[in-house]
Amino acid sequence: MDISLSLIKNRLFKNISWLMAEKLIRMSINFVIFGLLARYLGVSKFGTFSYFLTIVYLLNPFWTLGTNQIIKDKMSKNPNDKEKYIWAGIVIKLSTSLILLGLSTFYILFFDDVFEQSVDKYLFLVLLFSYLFRSVDVFELWFDSQIRSKHSSIVKVFAFLFTSVFYIIGVFLKFSILYFGICFIFEFLLVGFGYLYIYFKRDSNILKFEISGDVIRNILVISLPIFFADISITIFTRINQVMLNHYIDKEAVGIFAAAMRLTEIWLFIAASICITFFAPIVIAGKEKNREFQMLVRRLFNLVNVISCFIIVVVFIFASPIVLVVFGKDYLKSVHILQILIWSNLFVFWSYAQEPWDIAKGMIKFRFFRVSLGACLNIVLNMVLIPSHGCVGAAYSTLISYAVAYFLCNICTKTSREIFIIQLKSFMFWKSGY
Repeated sequence: MDISLSLIKNRLFKNISWLMAEKLIRMSINFVIFGLLARYLGVSKFGTFSYFLTIVYLLNPFWTLGTNQIIKDKMSKNPNDKEKYIWAGIVIKLSTSLILLGLSTFYILFFDDVFEQSVDKYLFLVLLFSYLFRSVDVFELWFDSQIRSKHSSIVKVFAFLFTSVFYIIGVFLKFSILYFGICFIFEFLLVGFGYLYIYFKRDSNILKFEISGDVIRNILVISLPIFFADISITIFTRINQVMLNHYIDKEAVGIFAAAMRLTEIWLFIAASICITFFAPIVIAGKEKNREFQMLVRRLFNLVNVISCFIIVVVFIFASPIVLVVFGKDYLKSVHILQILIWSNLFVFWSYAQEPWDIAKGMIKFRFFRVSLGACLNIVLNMVLIPSHGCVGAAYSTLISYAVAYFLCNICTKTSREIFIIQLKSFMFWKSGY
């Protein structure tokens, strides 16, 4: 048992190291890129760019249909059948990409009066094309399922660095906002080619054509609760900017987006760690052994320590961070950032709970939690945004995250196990990592 756990820890450490290295590079350069972009576009145009990115992200659940975790779970347990699940993921994502593009084109053609400027509708359409290029992201699920994130990390770093050059060129040559939308989708195109290259070089020189209607249907049926949960998650993580645009204007969206960008930029740490822990926790959970409990506790202890450190540092240095990254035009974002950064504790916990939810068969409860959080966020936004603007939106986010990712775990006997682990993670030194 101890030898097995030691081997798992060694693989986890190596995988986390690669993921963290990739994300650290992205974070560092993102500070520069989005700082330059926000300064160049100005608060209003940056708000426009952020607003349409938000709309695209809101459509993300309708692209994945909640299948990512299910496909990764099946490939981790049945690696010899990987082609079957890879093709299932490609077919699902290509189909939903084409449907989203078709419906969006129809919307733009017949309802173009909702766009303030003609360039806005082209920007929206260009950003949507990213889904088409991301259809081969299923290969990343294969790498993650085998705890081999080294390959996907190398590809994403190369694509990001290459694309960053074009962002910088666009800023200094004063290109239009549409150009930056093209840069956004170009990165996904490069990543797609990179995944294909790595797969054919390291895993197989051929990709057997195995499309099974039964497999696709099975994945879609199992993924249904996750799909509805993802809709709820996306709504209450992104709806703030849509409602700010509705109640105030795109300048308010730009101010809020700057604070949100500096809040969410740290989430790569939780994502990297939890991607690595995902397969070992799910597998150990099926066997109901001691390793399962130990892995879950160590995961929560780790993300709790990291999130608390980030919260304290960002809260104290919020003003200089905003000033250095975005400039004096965005100083209104400081107070918003100081509120939003506290939500990272609950978001880090949500990442850590995801593999536990799947291992324990608590997917429906996950849907309940995030649905309640989404509804609460919308209601709080309706009440607080008209009276308190961006600050109200920030408090809406913080309260809804606390309810969905922490307090809701009191509701059932099984989830109270996680609630206790969350509380005990503040005493991490007693159990270690």
